[in-house]
Amino acid sequence: MLQQTIPAARAAEAARISASVEEFLAAGGKVRTLPGFHKRMPRERSENMDERLQLISRLRSMASSRYSRRYAAQCLNLKESLVYEVSKANGIRWRSDPSKTHRV
Repeated sequence: MLQQTIPAARAAEAARISASVEEFLAAGGKVRTLPGFHKRMPRERSENMDERLQLISRLRSMASSRYSRRYAAQCLNLKESLVYEVSKANGIRWRSDPSKTHRV
């Protein structure tokens, strides 16, 4: 197959696929047409989305006030991993946590 030209290779592949289809139909297989793609209207905004936007806004203001991510999570009674994921997804940058960089 490597020695053949591209159109000849495509024709050979098309013949192989056609033979496979004929074998499938001869064995009793049926060809079904699947439903097509239908564009759906966008969903309405949920209350959960409003809460999420409020959280993002709150985190942005805390980050601009130079809070650490850990302290912000404690203030909002959230897991630090959740604050990390939300911050990462929305480009919120925190100051480094002093407990990780301070050495005694």
